[in-house]
Amino acid sequence: MRQFIVGLTVSILSVITYAQPLETSEQQLFENQKALIERAEGVALVRITHVNSLINHALSRPGMLSVQGYSYQLSINRQWKGDLQKGEELRIDLNHCTQTLRKGEHYIVMMQLSGSEWISDDCEQVVAVANAQPLLAYLKTSYSLPLARQELAQQPIK
Repeated sequence: MRQFIVGLTVSILSVITYAQPLETSEQQLFENQKALIERAEGVALVRITHVNSLINHALSRPGMLSVQGYSYQLSINRQWKGDLQKGEELRIDLNHCTQTLRKGEHYIVMMQLSGSEWISDDCEQVVAVANAQPLLAYLKTSYSLPLARQELAQQPIK
């Protein structure tokens, strides 16, 4: 009986030990995303409406094209930061992120403005909505009130 209790205690402790790093890594990832939001010039919930390949003609050869990255046309569903207009495009170079976004899918994107185009230079700046529940909750609580205050401030006083 004593061996059973000791074995059970060791099993429980090992499960707790292995479960904690997962929670810590998820929390750390969420903290990284919050930092990315703070640094981003634009944060929005978008749907990808069109995908274009960005071809590097200098590295392309006859019969072989060298894809340098992708340009995604965005349909903006919700905007928390930045001044994104209808039909904006997001550029992601393959040097920074090899993840490709799918047409018709929804993502939360954290972007910087480079000249006249929006760019994301890290895969963590693009999060599929299916994996973004904590991130959405954070954005709704942290960025909704200031936006609501801005809208009220812009309304004419009667």
